[in-house]
Amino acid sequence: MFIRVKSTPNSPRKSVQIVHSHRIDGKVKQRIVKHVGVAQDDEQLEELKSLANSIKVKLELDEQLPLYTVDEIKQLKKYEKKLPYYNYRHLVAPGITGWAQVNYPYGFNLEDTKQKLMYDFYYIKNWNLWLELKIVWKTAMVVLKKKGV
Repeated sequence: MFIRVKSTPNSPRKSVQIVHSHRIDGKVKQRIVKHVGVAQDDEQLEELKSLANSIKVKLELDEQLPLYTVDEIKQLKKYEKKLPYYNYRHLVAPGITGWAQVNYPYGFNLEDTKQKLMYDFYYIKNWNLWLELKIVWKTAMVVLKKKGV
């Protein structure tokens, strides 16, 4: 990844972007990862370049972190073999809270995971705004009552 500054002829404005380049079949392809902003003068340009550099460093660090540890991958494979349709729970992007989280305590074994999977499927099948608001409400109650600590 690198930081690119683009300027428009006859204009003082300069655009700052973070770009990823890769080679495909001998040709270099570039993809804009993040558009950081547009500077009107040299001072703004330096600020945007500094900001772009910190974002680039963060993005490069995040690329190297695996989504799951080796042990977690083994555990997921075990669940996929023993629980039918387990992999479908990944259809929904993970969030801060969820229907299973506010209705069932932390699970330690296969039976707990099966129960949470049932809550996940209920959420997938019956999602609506009211269910979402109910999750937010239950989460707030857990936090305020310090019930989940």
